[in-house]
Amino acid sequence: MVDRMRSYSLCKDRAKAPVEMFAAYEAVTLLAKVAHDIVQSSREKKVRPTLIGTAFVREFSNRTYNLSTVSASFDTSACKIPNFLIKLFNSTTQTFENVIFFQGKDRTTSLPFGRNVTWPGGRLPDNEPRCGFGGLNVECRKSSTETLLVSSVSVVATLSAILAGALFYIRWAEKKSAVHHVRGMLLSLDELVFGSRYTYG
Repeated sequence: MVDRMRSYSLCKDRAKAPVEMFAAYEAVTLLAKVAHDIVQSSREKKVRPTLIGTAFVREFSNRTYNLSTVSASFDTSACKIPNFLIKLFNSTTQTFENVIFFQGKDRTTSLPFGRNVTWPGGRLPDNEPRCGFGGLNVECRKSSTETLLVSSVSVVATLSAILAGALFYIRWAEKKSAVHHVRGMLLSLDELVFGSRYTYG
């Protein structure tokens, strides 16, 4: 005979239970609570329950569910609002210590662990870099546009200066060669005109 409990259940000692197991348990518990709420509201309205994705999303929206280990809050888009625990490495004890607790539902920050933290600028860092993770924030795009414009103008000005210098040099070289050419022609004419006098004179 097959012991279905053993063949389909993951049985582990309490001390060895991984974090993933608790996360899976909480997820299933949460989905069961949502399904229960959908069925209950359908019974009250005396309609057949619709256990489809949109009904779940509607039920998740803007609510807090108290589970066995944590409470899970969801915003109006049915996205989970997490709580954050910020830890700081203590170089003396060589351990990470709890410093700041961020309550996602209320968007409040507290220092309940008796540790003071000084942040650069006297406030918590922003959730994302100033230019965004992809560098596409409007503020940075404007400054990059300005940088591109200044770079383009600089390149055009440099090329114009080089072109003007090259034209000046070409004109100067032409004039210099023309002067030598004219001087050479005058000497040649001088020889033609007066050459016989110097030769036969």
